[in-house]
Amino acid sequence: MVKNRTARSDANPMQLQDALRDAPSFLRNAQDVAQRSPVNPDTLYMWDNQVTAIEAFLANTEDLTAQNPDLARTRKELYDLKKQIQNKVLEFELKQENQEMPPEPSEEELVADMLEFGKDVEQLCKELGKAAVKSVKELDELEEPRQVVNAFLVDTEMLQGKNPQLDKVRSLAKDTRARLETRVQEIVREWRQADLAGGDDDDDS
Repeated sequence: MVKNRTARSDANPMQLQDALRDAPSFLRNAQDVAQRSPVNPDTLYMWDNQVTAIEAFLANTEDLTAQNPDLARTRKELYDLKKQIQNKVLEFELKQENQEMPPEPSEEELVADMLEFGKDVEQLCKELGKAAVKSVKELDELEEPRQVVNAFLVDTEMLQGKNPQLDKVRSLAKDTRARLETRVQEIVREWRQADLAGGDDDDDS
């Protein structure tokens, strides 16, 4: 998906193994939610949370698709299930307003929509590039931006090569996401090491 983190995928063979191990669980959860329909606005978070989980998995594994046909099939199923779940939420919300589902957008309309979305993502990436996250306590502030970037990458994966500007923003989003994920992992690792060190001190005392 991007130049920058393709290297990351290749450098860590366990990533593919982890993806193959986790994929069935993601698929089961998505299938379970996709079979149900919202009946109460207060429960919509269940469908929204599932979409967020699917998007995180798809964004994490895009660069691994070509390495394993089983993973590629699972990712395609998850992508389709994501659309089903999102459509169920949209259908429910529109029904509350006595409106009907709009027709499926054309590829040209999708590209136009994603280019508009891309303007916000581009600005977000610039802001994330300046963000100095230093502790675990600050990680919560990154959750929403990470979800936005994941959603953009997933929703534009099938549109690669359709528009040069869109490809440019995708590349920026991937680079930003890769740097962000690396920083998050570093912070979590440092926190765990400090926690273990603190535990050792307590034991000694």
